Amino acid sequence: IKSYKRRRAWRFVSAATAAAVIVGVVMFRIHTKDSDPVIPAATIQEYVVNVPAGGRSDVALPDGTKVMLNAGSRLSYTSEFNKRTRDVFLSGEGYFEVAHDGERPFNVNTSKCTVTVLGTKFDISAYEQDDETFTALIDGSILFKAGDEETLVSPGELVTMGDKGLVKEVVDVRDYCGWTTGIIKYNNIPFSSLLKRLEREYDTHLILGDKSLGDRTIRVSFSKNDSVETILKVLSDILPISIRKGNKVYYINQKQ
Repeated sequence: IKSYKRRRAWRFVSAATAAAVIVGVVMFRIHTKDSDPVIPAATIQEYVVNVPAGGRSDVALPDGTKVMLNAGSRLSYTSEFNKRTRDVFLSGEGYFEVAHDGERPFNVNTSKCTVTVLGTKFDISAYEQDDETFTALIDGSILFKAGDEETLVSPGELVTMGDKGLVKEVVDVRDYCGWTTGIIKYNNIPFSSLLKRLEREYDTHLILGDKSLGDRTIRVSFSKNDSVETILKVLSDILPISIRKGNKVYYINQKQ
C-alpha cells in the first residue's frame, strides 16, 4: 500500500473549546465536592472529549500539554487539573507532548495502568476491548505502573502489559506514533488485533469467520488515505483469505 509522509502542524484552541471545534462532542459535568457545611460546597467541573470511530482530535490542556486522540478514544480531566497534580483519564489511544513542570507530575490514568511523567513525548494505547495496553516513549522518561508492577521507560522503548505480564523492549517507536501523521504501520501484529484497529480507524465492521486466522502475525504499512477496501485487498494478497462485503460489514474467511 502506498504510504506517504507529511508534516502536520499542531492546531490548538483553548482547552474548553478544542473538542467542541474539532470533535463536536464535549460533555461538561458538574460534581459537588464534599466540604464543611458552613462553607459553600465547591464545584468541580469535568471536561470530557469523546472521539468517534473513524475520527481524530487535537486537544490543548490548560498547562500547555498537547494531546492527539485516536479513533474511538475518550479523554477527561477536571477543573482541579494543574493545581497540585495534573491528572487525565484515558480510554483509547493518545499521543502526548507533556509540558514540563518539575513540581506537578502529569499522570495518564487508564483502567489498566498509570503513566507518570514530568515532561515528555509518548504514545499510549489502552482501549478497553484490547487485551494489551502499551506505551511507546519518544522523548524524556516515564514511570509505567500496572497493578503491582512498574518500570522506568527510556526513549526508544516499548512497554506492553498483557497476558505475559509487563514486557519492555527496544523498538522503532515511530511505528507506534505513525498514526498521528496518517501513516499506520505494524510489525508482527496478530491479524485479529489488526482487524480491531481497522474497525476503529474506518468506523466499519470486520467479521472474521475463521478464528484460526486471528493468530497469524503480519507486517503491514498503509496510509490513512487508503480506503478500507484497498487495505483488505492487499491483506488478501498476503494471507489466504477471501473478502465479502455486506451492508456496512466485511466478512473475512479462509480462502478455499
